[in-house]
Amino acid sequence: SLYPENRGAYYGFIGAVAFVYLLIVYLGFRLAATLMQLKAQQRILHATNASLLESQRALTYQAMHDPLTDLLNRRGVMELLGKEMTRSARHAEPLALGMCDIDHFKIINDTWGHPVGDEVLCAVANFFKAGVREYDLVARMGGEEFLLVLPCKAGVDTDAIFERLCRQIAQTPIAAKSGSLSITISIGVAYASPGKSIDQLIDAADDALYRAKNEGRNRVVRAQGIEVASADTACASPARAPFC
Repeated sequence: SLYPENRGAYYGFIGAVAFVYLLIVYLGFRLAATLMQLKAQQRILHATNASLLESQRALTYQAMHDPLTDLLNRRGVMELLGKEMTRSARHAEPLALGMCDIDHFKIINDTWGHPVGDEVLCAVANFFKAGVREYDLVARMGGEEFLLVLPCKAGVDTDAIFERLCRQIAQTPIAAKSGSLSITISIGVAYASPGKSIDQLIDAADDALYRAKNEGRNRVVRAQGIEVASADTACASPARAPFC
């Protein structure tokens, strides 16, 4: 048994030990709760970051694509065209640019309205997407004008791709809400060359497109000064008489 004079110290010691124990237990619970809160906040932070990244990707996609046709827009294709021209110069590989315009598109809008015009734009966009290679670029530059960027690989006749697209569109009626519509396109083709800027390349394709319009539409015309195996090509007759 404890001496009376030692009991106070003993009970004080026991009380101190109990206090320390309870304090440790309390702090352990507090630490566990804090860790759980931190993990929960970390999960929320990861989810928020993922959502922000997804939103950023969506905004970037929207900024570089046409909302109607889901093709690249002018901004998107111009950014990628610069990279393609750099790659073309580095590997000494030709790069073809096709500026495409739907013939008499204004008549379609004026006759059947803009909703039908939008159907035609989407149909032509689908023709282009289905008719080019995986690594080619297709863009809607605005209105009824499209741009095709075709890297020229060894053994591939890039001119034939433009001619085939022009011919297929002329021979395939578009099933619009107003009925079956036959359309044609004109294409101006230019090729990248050392020292030629993006603006010069696009201007050359634009000039060739202007010539295609003046020469009767529904055809592929190369920019002046280009040496190619085939001459400027008129596409096949449309499935029905085109708009005049």
